[in-house]
Parts: sequence; C-alpha cells; structure tokens
Amino acid sequence: MVTYSLTLRVTTSKGLIKKPTFSPSRSIFLSNSLSFSSISAARMTGLPTFFANILSQYALDEIELGGLGRLLALTSDDEFNSLAVLQFVDIFGRAEVYQLTSESYEKGDKEAVSRHLRGRLLFAPGMTYNQLTSRFAAGAVIKTTSLTEEFDYNAFQAYYGETVVPLFVIEQNGNLVVVTANNPPRPQPGQKLISLIKPAEAIPTPSES
Repeated sequence: MVTYSLTLRVTTSKGLIKKPTFSPSRSIFLSNSLSFSSISAARMTGLPTFFANILSQYALDEIELGGLGRLLALTSDDEFNSLAVLQFVDIFGRAEVYQLTSESYEKGDKEAVSRHLRGRLLFAPGMTYNQLTSRFAAGAVIKTTSLTEEFDYNAFQAYYGETVVPLFVIEQNGNLVVVTANNPPRPQPGQKLISLIKPAEAIPTPSES
C-alpha cells in the first residue's frame, strides 16, 4: 500500500527549492509564509497546494486527507514545525509525523522545543533547515538510485562517501519510507534510494536517474 505525504515545504528567498523526484505521489505542499507567492511558485511546478494556516481548524476541515499518511514539516521555523506536528499527530500517528532538527536543539539550547513535542527528526543527525538549504544553494541535486545485487547499498556508500544524505527509500511495492536521524536506512537490492548529493559527486551511475 502506497502512503502519501502532507508536507510543509522547504522554501528559500527564491521560492521553492526543489520539486520531488519520487512517484507515485499525492503530496500537498504548504509554506509557513503567509505570502501567496510561495504557493504560486509551487503551483507553477505542477504541485498540489493549499493556501491556509496549517494550524487552523479551517485547514483540518478543508484539506482532503484521504490517502495521505504522514506529515513532513520542513520550514525554517522550528516552533511552527512542532506545532504542525502536534496538529496532525492524532491524524497520522506519532510514527508518521516528521520535522527537521533545529540549530538550538542540536546545541542543547534550553530554549529549544521539548523532545516530546517534536516529530521524528528527518534524514540525518544535524540536518537542519540551514544545512539543507545551503546544500541546495551550493548546487546539490536529488538522485534516485535503483539498487541491485551488483550495486547494493554498501557499494553506494563506498561510491559517494559520508557526504551523501539519504532522504527516502522506495520499496518494491511502491511504499515510500522516510529516512530519520535515529533510523539509518538499510535499503535492499530491488529498492530505490532517493538521496541528496553534492554536485561534484553527482556523476550518474548506470542505476541512477
């Protein structure tokens, strides 16, 4: 069974930074900005959008949640991300609400949002909003790699080293698995790995797209 995502989208001053490369997809992309321009930028790429305050009752009532199974909160506002997690935890369950880690959380700042109010931390330890956007600004690309017996995950790691950031795994049945900081991926041959790769390392292998 394929599970789809409700995502608070990563944006920059130039708008939406990347369109997802995985499919099939029924994702709704939102922004923590009240500006309609960020939503318009997403629509121009063909992404489904919904313009509303995600913390409002209106959003809960009007967003078509049928077929959606998770929330990914990827905005620059850590408290906003945590509030969005709390808004949807009863709908999607604790295991399927995610957010980026924050600079304050990584540093152990006493003002950081409490752990029990957070979603599962996305992608890799230390992968903050600033880390993610700085990689895109430097030209990092998202690659989908089909793993095989000849080019398995160990070979993938040896090829790209420690700088690659695994994001998602697509299982053979089409289910999308989100990579989290405390649950490193162990994808198997026959599965696809979606990763963020620095431009100097983005030399396609025969199994990449």
